[in-house]
Amino acid sequence: MFSTRQESEGYDTALVCLNGHKINSSSTRLPQFNTKHCEECGEPGITGCPSCQTPIRGSYWGGLSVGYDVPRHCHGCGKRYPWTERAVQSAGDLILLSSKLTPSEKEDFTRAVGDITTDTPASKAAAQKIKIYSAKAGREIAQGVRDIAVNIASETLKKILLGP
Repeated sequence: MFSTRQESEGYDTALVCLNGHKINSSSTRLPQFNTKHCEECGEPGITGCPSCQTPIRGSYWGGLSVGYDVPRHCHGCGKRYPWTERAVQSAGDLILLSSKLTPSEKEDFTRAVGDITTDTPASKAAAQKIKIYSAKAGREIAQGVRDIAVNIASETLKKILLGP
């Protein structure tokens, strides 16, 4: 049952699984939609940053509401959420499988994937590195890394990664 009482505007707390699937972007105001585990992957859900326990910012209530995107970093301590960390690790695991890259290229490629989780001047260079190393790494590795990178990159960086 939906609450009819007026509440002040602000962010609710999101419930997100460890793989980054949104379970409920309004876990406090609409708790009837909370589940202990994700319906997509079965992982448990969390409502706070594992590093600092700051609640995961959920949907905004009041004023103009827009869609909800699961955040990549904690707004309290700035650390990557577990799903962002897992994505970077998965890309790194794929990169290690490439026989066409040198060890230093693999290391730089993996670091570049981690750098695109934030939108900084260095992240634009990292997106270009990903494109260059992907071309050298081989089609299967490149496609896997690209799919992961697009999921964790900002909108600006997605355009670089998906562009010509």
